[in-house]
Amino acid sequence: RGRAPFVEVSKEVLSAGSDSKVVAERVFAMIIHPITVEEFYQEYYERKPLLVRRKNKCYYDDWMKMNHVRQLIDSDELDWTYEVDVTSYKGGKRETHNGEGVASSSEIWRRHKEEGCSVRLLRPQKRLDHICLMLSLLEEHWGSGAGANVYLTPANHQGFAPHWDDIEAFILQTEGSKRWRVYGPRNKQEEMPRFSSRNFDQSEVSDPILDTEVHAGDLLYFPRGFIHQAVSGVEKHSLHVTVSFGYRNSWFDYCKEVMEAALEEARKKEVRLRRSMPRDYLDYMGSMHGPSADARREGLTATAKALLTQALASISDSALDAGADARARTLLKERLPVSLAP
Repeated sequence: RGRAPFVEVSKEVLSAGSDSKVVAERVFAMIIHPITVEEFYQEYYERKPLLVRRKNKCYYDDWMKMNHVRQLIDSDELDWTYEVDVTSYKGGKRETHNGEGVASSSEIWRRHKEEGCSVRLLRPQKRLDHICLMLSLLEEHWGSGAGANVYLTPANHQGFAPHWDDIEAFILQTEGSKRWRVYGPRNKQEEMPRFSSRNFDQSEVSDPILDTEVHAGDLLYFPRGFIHQAVSGVEKHSLHVTVSFGYRNSWFDYCKEVMEAALEEARKKEVRLRRSMPRDYLDYMGSMHGPSADARREGLTATAKALLTQALASISDSALDAGADARARTLLKERLPVSLAP
């Protein structure tokens, strides 16, 4: 019973001789407990939603409570849109009520309390050290950038229209409750999407594959591409943290880097890749021209396909490693700074 010691476990990484990967896996294991890490990746990851009920409303208290929310909002330092959104979803219409520049705490609270708006705090790890520490460890476990947003919704309100996200989402409910409806991808093209969706109308979603109440201490996970919407309980506000990973970290992203490296290697060997494009190729190539029987277009198409086929048919180990190096550089640029002191 009581809160899980996320912060204490995370700080073990600061001890001399500690193994950051071991500590990182322990932090993730605590998030999904009692589901094991192995079971999660074999049964749920990128496949289907996971709901964990605990009957322990304090379990995720280390992540976010109302005192943290007040600390952030009442600082009068948050930038509209980059760090805070105020949103509503009423009568099937999703609206954002942001201002410009630095957000006034009085305006945020007025919109929240008087107009029933949800407050979304973006990137709380930029201002809260304990969030930064835990996410930096999760990045170590996931091999991918990790993120977090905080959602505060008044009782019996909804702040967002049905939509899907481009990340793996872990909903850590810390106060109140929400009714979540989760829908599977509508077709193969919408599975594992690279980008988040537009807002959907209710008529565009079918029956949910999961319709459940998530209470304080509970966990809900769903993969990217799963449409979802949530409304808070009727008795009190809802507060949850969405922890995420998997943004732009697919096989596509890796193969794209490998292809660039392979083409660079081919450029050094194949003089045709170094020759200039035909002076008039824009007169017959491009979407404005479209497929045609133009002999010039047919000739250029055949040459381009032959050069690409040649380059991709001889991908070397060094190109594969160069693709991994490029992904590593991206991760290093995006990763959170590692905490060096308690």
